[in-house]
Amino acid sequence: MNGGTVNHCKNKAQIKATTQDCDYLGGILGFNEDGYIKDCVNEGEIIGNNQIEGIAGENDGFDGHGYIERCINLGNIKGNEIVGGITGENHRTASIINCENIGNITGNEYAGGISGAAGVLEKDKKEIRYCINIGKIECNSYGNAIVGALYAASSGVITAQWVKSGNYWYYVDVEGKMVTGDYEINGVVNHFDANGVWIN
Repeated sequence: MNGGTVNHCKNKAQIKATTQDCDYLGGILGFNEDGYIKDCVNEGEIIGNNQIEGIAGENDGFDGHGYIERCINLGNIKGNEIVGGITGENHRTASIINCENIGNITGNEYAGGISGAAGVLEKDKKEIRYCINIGKIECNSYGNAIVGALYAASSGVITAQWVKSGNYWYYVDVEGKMVTGDYEINGVVNHFDANGVWIN
């Protein structure tokens, strides 16, 4: 999609790549360039190679700004590289706001509950805010609860937040990593075990 808006849409079907070179698979869109995706839900399982996710394979702000807002993924997502619950990659000037992933995310490299990867260029002005992941992340390299990898050359905003998975609470920092040990949050030192589970 180049510009335009998709809202209040739902996918319940499984979407599966039939060839190994089939990339950019999503429950709602394969590729969002400068468009606005809002209030959409994916319930289907998504299986493919690269840039695989529940809502949009890639969220890209090329000439404008790409938005994904108030969307939920319930389906399990399986891919090779750059795999996410909401988007595979949040690229250039793009935002993901108030989204939630509940499905399990499985990938070989760069897998995240919200985005598999974020940013490429130093001038990137992406943001990921007020998002929650409670799905399981399985990844051999660069897997995290919110963002699998935030590229070092890029800039942007990722909001640190509490995340509940099952009966346990975790805290995700601005790099999308679950904290362990003693960690100060709003002036209060909180304690987390080696697996990131909040103790008190």
